[in-house]
Amino acid sequence: MTTKIPQPGYELLFRPRLVSIRNAFQRGAKWDRLKIYFFGGLTLLFWIGLLIAGILLLGRLAAEQPFGPLLIHKLLGFLFMLFFAVLTFSNIVASLSNLYLADDLYLYVSAPIRVDRLFLSRSLAAGAQSGWMVMLFALPIWMAAGIVFDSPLWYYPWMILVMAVFLLLPAALGSLVTTLLVRAFPARKAQDVLVILSIGLVVVFYFLVRFLQPEQLFNPDLFHGFTEYFATLRAPNSPLIPSVWAAEALWGGLNGKLDANVWLLTAYGLFSGLAGLAVTAWAAERWYPDAFSKAQEGRQARFTKAVGANRFFEALVFTARPLRRMIMVKDLKTFFRETTQWTQLLLLLALVVVYLFNFKVLPLDRFGLNFYQRSLIVFVNLVLAGFVLSAVSVRFVLPAISTEGRAFWILRAAPIRLRDVVLAKFALLTLPILAIGQALVVISNYYLGTHWFLMVYSAGLMACLSLAITALAIGVGAVMPSFNERNVAKMATGASSIVYMVAAMFYIILVVALSFVPGKDGLLAVLSHQSLTGRQWLTAGVAGAIFLASLIAVIVLPLRLGIRALEKREI
Repeated sequence: MTTKIPQPGYELLFRPRLVSIRNAFQRGAKWDRLKIYFFGGLTLLFWIGLLIAGILLLGRLAAEQPFGPLLIHKLLGFLFMLFFAVLTFSNIVASLSNLYLADDLYLYVSAPIRVDRLFLSRSLAAGAQSGWMVMLFALPIWMAAGIVFDSPLWYYPWMILVMAVFLLLPAALGSLVTTLLVRAFPARKAQDVLVILSIGLVVVFYFLVRFLQPEQLFNPDLFHGFTEYFATLRAPNSPLIPSVWAAEALWGGLNGKLDANVWLLTAYGLFSGLAGLAVTAWAAERWYPDAFSKAQEGRQARFTKAVGANRFFEALVFTARPLRRMIMVKDLKTFFRETTQWTQLLLLLALVVVYLFNFKVLPLDRFGLNFYQRSLIVFVNLVLAGFVLSAVSVRFVLPAISTEGRAFWILRAAPIRLRDVVLAKFALLTLPILAIGQALVVISNYYLGTHWFLMVYSAGLMACLSLAITALAIGVGAVMPSFNERNVAKMATGASSIVYMVAAMFYIILVVALSFVPGKDGLLAVLSHQSLTGRQWLTAGVAGAIFLASLIAVIVLPLRLGIRALEKREI
């Protein structure tokens, strides 16, 4: 007689995630808790800012009669349509990781757990992982609409209910499409394709929104024409479309009218989401075991193993010493082998292009600035470009040491000085950071119409800042490495990122403050064709000495401390 093995319920499958969240607050290290509070505070500030911006924009739209309320109604539909597309694609990417590539899946698959329960629990987890960002953006907008329309208090829990129901169908579709993809293609290849597509879509959308110049909406001469135009746009209005029923349900709550039609639409949305999950569970029982087995196939590194690629990488770093050149080539191969790494260059390109575009369309003539005042904007540009460069370094430079991972013990055991490892990474990453910094400063100054003196002056300062920012990132990353973390994106959000960003911002502001008075005096001297006075030379000399000493300290000290910390680290 066989004994039936009890099946764990959904609460047991969700418990590890819930316990890990609780432990992060209660038992996490001091730096981990500080990171949570820091990023939580930034998120709250962003949320409040989005709420205020939503109140201002929607309030202005609502005041434009008779098109304003109609435009807001249409805007709800367009936003829900956009959110549905983003959620579906995001769920496909998240489901691929949660259902087929996660490290803990071997424990679950080998355990006596029903396939449909495992699949549904991981699908809902992927839905929550994909949906929290949309909720972060959507809820302050819906709250702003409620404040503008003076909606009743029950509207606010109603909007949360509508959003919760709205998240169900994308979660089901994402898991189902992912399973079909994995059955047709290896999971690693499917992940690469999805990552490239997602990055490409983000870049295209980023360009589209910025090049439309949404700040024109606040131009009184153009605003009324915009409202008339958008109010005449037509969008799909079938209640069978998720974005339509969600927008209508939310619109009914905004106006304080929950009639039978609104309840029917909400019930339809709930039914469609639950039906999608039921179909997903049926597909899991039929296809998930085979799909999971196929997902364990390895990935071939064709490009980085090619002879031409190896020669290209060698040519890039031919001036380095042989030992450091080997480390640089290894890092280049690792970078281009990981799709999640090199595709981030597309986002970096988008960031640089939009930054420069902002200066191209900057309406300086509207503020009545003369040539001298416009030239002094160079120093503001220097601070902004430095912050952008620091953000880029957090993602690409700070994790440079941590990307060695658990193989760090090989470097410790090999006849290689850790000094060569650190300096090789510093030399390799300095060149791209230097190029990005020069592009940001020189091109933006060209759009500003900056005098040649300040163009050369700011380019020299940015070159020094690039060296300091790179050295600081390498040093902090070596002092506070994350060798046990496999996700590079998470390496860039640890406690080391907080320390680095605070130090980098402080140093950027210090450099600009030291260089402002000498730069201003030099510009006036060039414009007036006169030489500097003795007092101005003294000021420039003192500021230059402090700047040079701080530059040497910021470059040398972090690298030395990082090397010493790695040498003392136990294998």
